[in-house]
Amino acid sequence: MEGIFIGQIFFPKSRLLEMEPPGDKNSLIYQTHVFLKKWFSQDQLISLQTSGSTGTPKQILVKKAQMIQSAQMTINFLGLKKADTALLYLSPKYIAGMMMIVRALVGQLKLFVALSADKLTGIPETPIDFAAMVPLQFLRLAQAQPDAMSRIKTLILGGSSLPHETELMASTFDTKIYHTYGMTETLSHIAMRRVNGNDKSPQFTILQGVEISTDERSCLIIRTPYTGMHPIQTNDIAELIDQRNFIIKGRWDDVINMSGMKLFPQLIEQKISGKFSVPLAIVGITDDRAGQLPVLAVEAQWSSRELYEAWKTLEILLEPYEIPRKIVLFERLPLLETGKIARNSIRKLIEGQ
Repeated sequence: MEGIFIGQIFFPKSRLLEMEPPGDKNSLIYQTHVFLKKWFSQDQLISLQTSGSTGTPKQILVKKAQMIQSAQMTINFLGLKKADTALLYLSPKYIAGMMMIVRALVGQLKLFVALSADKLTGIPETPIDFAAMVPLQFLRLAQAQPDAMSRIKTLILGGSSLPHETELMASTFDTKIYHTYGMTETLSHIAMRRVNGNDKSPQFTILQGVEISTDERSCLIIRTPYTGMHPIQTNDIAELIDQRNFIIKGRWDDVINMSGMKLFPQLIEQKISGKFSVPLAIVGITDDRAGQLPVLAVEAQWSSRELYEAWKTLEILLEPYEIPRKIVLFERLPLLETGKIARNSIRKLIEGQ
């Protein structure tokens, strides 16, 4: 019978199509039921919205069959099996959350839906076989609810780069934690790398059937079996190790052009994040002379002494040209709905001061 286990209750297709989505419209459970009604409808296409991390969000249409194939590739890679438990902690309004539901459908997993995207609430005190989060969610949850976090057996982190601090936190858990690489157009991730344990690696390994290459900018080009092997152009600067492995250096969109020199924010963030136990981001702001200058945005309320110590730390860790020209304190760094840090919003807020 077509349907899905949500918690311990099986919802057949017929019931999902008839019932009104429960809960508040902003809740994950409501959004889950809205997606399931679309999934079990006769329409063979699903509308996806890109995250808007580098520009205006846009709508694209994909076939359900393509999403099924993508889901099966992840199931195979991670060795998930029927009746395993999966945790939905991401909004099904976007591809990452949608694909968690599709993986549960394809793999016949039992799907638990978090009551909040900020806390592990409403989840039974039992192990969770599989979960997905953005890095900032994991970091906050690992700090606030480490016991709950340790119940997850396999966790994938995606949607952004992985700060050094997050990798250090991952090393304190027995959970198998992977950093994923992908985008809406590739129907979630096409590659993963282990970030803790004996198999830890800085290199992403592509899923079976995926092909990769680069353009003249060194930006990654992706081909997947479920998109007909048509080239999908990215703005992510990559170093290809071989035909199956690569390293991401940063986004072409985020590159800071300072007096003819290119600075990669993600590489700078990786150098410094391990020394600061707060969420942070490097962004480029407009400068009349240099073109752009690097600025450090941090989610903290530092005293004058803490700011002075931060400057000294930056001088030790970074090359002179990488050092941010100023530090801007935020009570809370702005995020996109997907949970990613909203770099464009941070940039606009700083330039508007």
